[in-house]
Amino acid sequence: MGDGYNVVNVTGTYSCHTVYDNDSAHVNSTKHIIVEKKVWDPDADEWVENLTQVRKNENVKFQITITYHGDYRMPCLGVIDVIPEGCLEYLYTTYVEVAGEEITPEDDEYPYIVPDAGETINICGEEINISEIEGCIGGNVTVWDFRDSEDFDLFDGDTVVIEFEANVTYYCDCTVTNWACSLIWGCHLCDCDGNYFFDCDTANVTCLPPGIIFEKTVKEGNEWVEETNTIVGETVRFKLDLTYYGNEYLHNITIVDHLPCCLEYACNANIEASYVSEDKKTIWWNLTDEQLNDGETLTIEFDAEVVKATGGCDDCKCINNATFNVEEGTCPSVDHNGSDTANITAIYNHNCNPYINYLQGDESGDIEEELTFSAKATDQDGDDVYYWFDWGDGNNSGWSELYASGDKIDITYSWNNPGTYEVKVKAKDIHDAVSEWSEPSLSVVITEPEEPEPPEPELKICITKIFGPIAGIGKIDACIKNSAEEEFSDIEWEISVYGGLRLFGKINVSNNGTIETLGAGASECVSSGTIEDGFGIVDITVTATVDGETFINQAYGIVIGRIILII
Repeated sequence: MGDGYNVVNVTGTYSCHTVYDNDSAHVNSTKHIIVEKKVWDPDADEWVENLTQVRKNENVKFQITITYHGDYRMPCLGVIDVIPEGCLEYLYTTYVEVAGEEITPEDDEYPYIVPDAGETINICGEEINISEIEGCIGGNVTVWDFRDSEDFDLFDGDTVVIEFEANVTYYCDCTVTNWACSLIWGCHLCDCDGNYFFDCDTANVTCLPPGIIFEKTVKEGNEWVEETNTIVGETVRFKLDLTYYGNEYLHNITIVDHLPCCLEYACNANIEASYVSEDKKTIWWNLTDEQLNDGETLTIEFDAEVVKATGGCDDCKCINNATFNVEEGTCPSVDHNGSDTANITAIYNHNCNPYINYLQGDESGDIEEELTFSAKATDQDGDDVYYWFDWGDGNNSGWSELYASGDKIDITYSWNNPGTYEVKVKAKDIHDAVSEWSEPSLSVVITEPEEPEPPEPELKICITKIFGPIAGIGKIDACIKNSAEEEFSDIEWEISVYGGLRLFGKINVSNNGTIETLGAGASECVSSGTIEDGFGIVDITVTATVDGETFINQAYGIVIGRIILII
């Protein structure tokens, strides 16, 4: 084998079977190859290392990928594939790719293919027993020989891909290992040392038969299903399917169907029953003359009459059980048995009343306030339903539009007077079957709304400042501002100054006037009359009146002669 090739072999024995597997690892070397073998999984739609289920006579696809690593070109290659004997058989090669390009039998690089190559292969003039190659487990040998292919060259990193199909010829009682090996012969390399180096890999196929499949189904429309709904007095049709996979055959077939209390056997079977019990609940088919081979299905169909209802709940179903017992034609024969069920829900052929699932909603509010209520009704026959709400004040909603059974309805209502009201709801189906009133009813308390606080009067005019000089002719100035968002006119104003010591003469000065217009946000200053002379503390009052509303601002001042100080 080549440089850097490490292989591990494992052999185990159980009962009378020997199983074998191996794996390898590489370290960097001057030249070596890596082999990968995979099998196609049609369910996963990808190449895998293990195929867990096959059926006899179907084809299985395999893929072998060889990657070359070396400092020199590789002008020759041999690929050996060994399929386990007894369960798989090589059919044909479907795809060959060299260095990334597909090649066909018309191309010079295409290999010489030897199916059923036998136990030996000639390498550099030497007959080598394939079973003696490290890792080979024996079986049906196929060889793809590239040694005589013209223009065949591989360089470092190039790959060869081979895909082929094999047929499943027999079932095994184990998982079989499909072994593939690739070799480079030294006699075609520049060192010509007469040796070869190789790598190998495996893909596994589970060749166990799928076993016996037994199914009981019931017909619904044009389909066969596992459960169905029906009504008393109707006839339902059942089907029993027994499918066999195996190397031998089935015989001594016995099938028994057990009908539940709601059903009775009504004949019309495609295979006549061997025995029917007096209560028509148990039916036997003793098919001793029937024989099932691999992939074949035995089908029995029959009718049953629905004689009782199963109830109105989801879990009230009739479970219909069927069993089988067969023998497999081995020596000695092997017994097999199993069972399967189909379910029936049956009701009487009359209309059922709907019922209210719930009523919920707001439990308090003010008069004339719209409150929201929700309800849901279910009709046992699945019919659409109408809703009727009683508001407890002598009024009602009348019948609503149609809603699907089980759908929620939302509705609003308001009361004109305070009090406690009992709200209830009922439903009817499209056949005028009416439910009971919802229980309990919903109590709703309606009250008078609280009186809102009167709004603060809108400030239209404000007196923002009172000020006065400390020199010159004494007087008081004030600023009047329109703080509303609209213009006002004819604003009457007045400023009065009163006080001082009597010894120096009382001060009693006032002034008034009218502001013709004052825009929104605008302000205007006004002045008092002139204060000639005085002494002492004075009261200053400013008023402004507009649209019947009066605004007042007051301040105090000290008069010293003709000087006025605002305090």
